[in-house]
Amino acid sequence: MAEGYYILGVSPDSQLGSIVQSYLNFIIPLENKLEYETEGMNKKVIKDFLLFQGAMEEVVKDRVRKGEDIDAILPPDILRKFYYFKGKKSFIEGKYFDAGRSFERALKYGNRDPKIFYFMGRSFLESKKIKHAENALKMAIEIDKNNPYFWLYLGDVYNLAGFSNKAVHVWETALSLKKKFAPAISRLERKGVNVKFKILSEKIKNGLKKIFGDKGEKKEKEAEE
Repeated sequence: MAEGYYILGVSPDSQLGSIVQSYLNFIIPLENKLEYETEGMNKKVIKDFLLFQGAMEEVVKDRVRKGEDIDAILPPDILRKFYYFKGKKSFIEGKYFDAGRSFERALKYGNRDPKIFYFMGRSFLESKKIKHAENALKMAIEIDKNNPYFWLYLGDVYNLAGFSNKAVHVWETALSLKKKFAPAISRLERKGVNVKFKILSEKIKNGLKKIFGDKGEKKEKEAEE
């Protein structure tokens, strides 16, 4: 247990508020680097995230063992972050059931953070719980419709469920939100979609609109005919 305190640079006798502040000073910059994707990220960033989150979890266990009620002491915003990061740590480690439980607990302390629903959806997806994954990712999208990662993994849900056309449509939505979005492009190309042609067609369409306004669409159709 003492190791957790040492990693966070605090004493076992430190006030909980000071420990939390030290923890956040370490974990927030790492979260900002990881954010929506964990695969293919810098190994040191992943290692440090797991290290500091694991240290805080050890400290929490120690404080609970000593009779402190963490959920009653810490403010909701801090508890939401702690359980979200705990879920993310479990997700990275491939412990998807544990991850889901932590994300559900995080939502008790604030249910408008789309990243919680996003990683909850991805945890369900990894566990092949299609409907749960779809619902969680749709909740993330309801909060933030402009995040391409939310649409990307919703497309993966439909693809896993066997709805290829629906998956392609959703991946195209992800690509429309972030041009040259490599994960969406690779998924679409595996489905035989000519992404370069679609991008070029969209550029031509937008160019015609700028020049001719709404008539540009008519001219585009005339050109196709």
